[in-house]
Amino acid sequence: MKNFIINKNFIIGFIITLLNSCSSQQPVYKCLWQANDFSTDSITKTLSPLRFCDNNSKLQYNITNNNKNIYICIKATDEQYQMKIILAGMQINIDTSGKGALHACIKFPIADNEKPQMTSDFKPGQKKIKKGNPIKDQFLLKHKEMLLSGFKSPISGTVPLKNKYGISADIDWDSLNIMYYKAIIPFSTFYKDSLTVSDSSKIFNLSFTVNAIEMPVNTMKGPPGGGDMPESGNMPGGGMEGGGMGNGGPPRGGVGTGMQVDNSLSEKNIIKVKIKMALK
Repeated sequence: MKNFIINKNFIIGFIITLLNSCSSQQPVYKCLWQANDFSTDSITKTLSPLRFCDNNSKLQYNITNNNKNIYICIKATDEQYQMKIILAGMQINIDTSGKGALHACIKFPIADNEKPQMTSDFKPGQKKIKKGNPIKDQFLLKHKEMLLSGFKSPISGTVPLKNKYGISADIDWDSLNIMYYKAIIPFSTFYKDSLTVSDSSKIFNLSFTVNAIEMPVNTMKGPPGGGDMPESGNMPGGGMEGGGMGNGGPPRGGVGTGMQVDNSLSEKNIIKVKIKMALK
């Protein structure tokens, strides 16, 4: 009887583990067929909303393909995330093994060598990125290259956005200040010349990574007429450690800048999706 109870508990535990494993398994989506010539479309000409949406970054995106290319379109409506993409850079990874390894990687925009940092005087909505705006114009002038790795030789390193390999990436804004990111990647550059029927069951792992921005350092000042704000633990007032502030401390976000900055700017965002290509 004791052995029966032990075996019964083992079976129940095994079933629960199996169910949890199945429920946590990432779903596999079916790509949509790209019928028209995506390369000649205006970058801002797309369906809204796009097929997929990431709740954390608020990025909408779509993945389509034909037998020759995979097409990626990303839409960023939040201005702070637009600034995050511009300052910190973004990368697209494609894994054909289905095991999550980084196979082919496009970095665009390319972040500066030094760690990107938000200026202390930044306020949400302060820097608009619109047509004719110096920030947008400066971005378009500065970012004319992408960084490639994991592709077939000799495709590697820094290359122009329009190149002989057929790999392209572009960013632009529409009249409503919505950012659109478009990438075209030929299968021949990382997989095979053209998809066949045997590829209908193959799972591709794609990921989009938006790097983090370093937030401003503490520049908090004391009250008017006084000196700098004392360090925690040396504040007057007695009572609790830290000058009566308890376990509180300064609010999250831009310390001493007179504003609150979305914490998501200081976090790296990785969007992962499993997908099967469409075939015709």
